[in-house]
Amino acid sequence: MVEPLSVALGAVIKEGKVLLVKRESNNFKNLYGFPGGKIEGEEHIRDALKREIEEETGFETSLKRHLGTVSEKIENPESHSPVLLHFFEMKIERKSSESEMETSWFELETISQNENSIIPSGSQMIQEIVKNGKRGYFESNIVKKSKKAYLDRFDKIGKN
Repeated sequence: MVEPLSVALGAVIKEGKVLLVKRESNNFKNLYGFPGGKIEGEEHIRDALKREIEEETGFETSLKRHLGTVSEKIENPESHSPVLLHFFEMKIERKSSESEMETSWFELETISQNENSIIPSGSQMIQEIVKNGKRGYFESNIVKKSKKAYLDRFDKIGKN
C-alpha cells in the first residue's frame, strides 16, 4: 500500500490574475500549476507553503484562507500515485528573490483558453474553487498515457 504524499499548494491572486509556475519534473513536465510542494519533516502546512512559494516564485507570502483539500490519484503505466493537496489562497507580502521556476500570471476570466498548458486538476481547481467559490473536500483522478495527462474525475464530496 502506498501512503499519499502531502502537498501544499497556493493560489496567489492579484488583480484578477493567478500566478502559476511551469513544472520542470514529475508527471506534469512543462505544464503550469500552482506554486507549492511537499511538506517536509515536521513542518506545518503553512510553513511548507510559504517556503515553497518563495523558492519557486521569489515572493514572500502570507496565508489568506483555506480553499479546500483535494485527494488526487494519478494513474500512469508505472504506478498509481495518491496525493493529498492542501489548497490555500495566499497574499503577496513582497518580492524577496529571483524565482527558481518559470512563472506566469494567467487571467482568471480567460483561464479556460489556456487549459491545455495547465495541469488538468489545476485547471479544474481554478474553475471550481477559485472562480466558483466552492470550498471543502474534492476527489480527483488523472490518467496519464504516454506524455498526455487527462482529468478523469473531479468531484466535490459533501455539501459546501
